[in-house]
Amino acid sequence: MTEPHRGRNIAIVLGIVILLGVFTFGVPIVPVTYEEAYDVEVPYEVQIPYTTAESRQSTIASTSDHTLEGGYYLYWESSVPLGRDIEFSVSASDTVSLYIMTSTQYNRMRETGSFTPNEKQLSDVTDDKLGYHISSSGTYYFIIYNTHSGFLGIGKKNVGIYSASVKAFWQEEVTKYRTETRYRTETRYRVVALRVTLWELITGTYRR
Repeated sequence: MTEPHRGRNIAIVLGIVILLGVFTFGVPIVPVTYEEAYDVEVPYEVQIPYTTAESRQSTIASTSDHTLEGGYYLYWESSVPLGRDIEFSVSASDTVSLYIMTSTQYNRMRETGSFTPNEKQLSDVTDDKLGYHISSSGTYYFIIYNTHSGFLGIGKKNVGIYSASVKAFWQEEVTKYRTETRYRTETRYRVVALRVTLWELITGTYRR
């Protein structure tokens, strides 16, 4: 009478063993988390210097509403660096002459009264510009001469200078910066969750 119970118990035990084996070896029931490293490309900005040429200008001298007597001249003296381009302009009520001279030429003119030699000249103009390139640094004289001196005072005439100026132009190298985007590799970490079997957890054989 006891044999059937014994068979049933054995079957129950075997079932439990099989069930435990299934859950131990086959069914992932245990949650596991770990940190996983990964690389990312991170953008960043850098300032890159570069050199470029820019136009510059300055006014060496200027005047307006000036009366210049016949036989007299108006002048400006200035130390001008090498490489400047000069624009000597005038607007007048009658004809005048423009001269550009070095210190030596100007001193000679004062001694002799002659406006030659000179670096450059523009004669008998009422509204014009005299251009000149400075090939040697030094002191220069910019002269407006009223040629209407007459003869023995006869025919002498004043000239109104509406406006006159001496301007310098040049190219200058300047350093500027431009923004460039570059990339660097950074290692970051993330949490990964997975479920493993009890056997994998015990033996440490689960794959990350």
